[in-house]
Amino acid sequence: MSETNQRGLIVAVASTKGGVGKSTLAINLAAEFARLNYKVLLIDADKQRTSAKWFDRRQESISCGESWPHVSCIEKQGHIRQTVIEQAGHYDLVIVDPAGRDSREIRSAFGAADLIYIPTQVSQVDLETLDEVVAVLEDTYELNPDRRVKILVTQAPITPGANELKETKEFVNEYKDEMELSGVVIRSRKIYRTSPRNGSGVVECADSKAKAEIQLLAQEILQNA
Repeated sequence: MSETNQRGLIVAVASTKGGVGKSTLAINLAAEFARLNYKVLLIDADKQRTSAKWFDRRQESISCGESWPHVSCIEKQGHIRQTVIEQAGHYDLVIVDPAGRDSREIRSAFGAADLIYIPTQVSQVDLETLDEVVAVLEDTYELNPDRRVKILVTQAPITPGANELKETKEFVNEYKDEMELSGVVIRSRKIYRTSPRNGSGVVECADSKAKAEIQLLAQEILQNA
């Protein structure tokens, strides 16, 4: 799926701020791409192990009879760039979930990824942290100048005011040389909080609106591959 067709696509879901939903996005993308019959590896590079714990619960549910498609998962910390690139030679997609702070893991991920998604909430407080993200992107640019970077609005109110998204787009446009705004918005839905309890993704649950959001995001990723 990469430009050379010699390795899989590497997608990093990362932020220097915690609590923006990056692990939720990573596990749901893994579940969706597996549902689409891609061979998927999820790399948990966060000491909190959110993605790895989700994977463990998923394996347990599958062993108890759930027929969900297989997702692979490994844990790796420190300088993960070489590991990420090597693993991409064995998978269609590698999804990297580093810790929500400036770290060796996030810098390594930025140095390896074909496509980077920076999740942010619709708030001035969250948007103002993008300066730190941009600094990390600039520091790692020479390692990986061909990557694409997108900002993804997450945990948005179900019925957000038009001005909120408009102001977000205007704010993000100030960073147009470093990143662009994703065409997908992830709303604040209960299913995103409850589905990980048994290792499922929202695409394997009954909430059609959440399912549509993740499917649209997966389509956008494939279109930008």
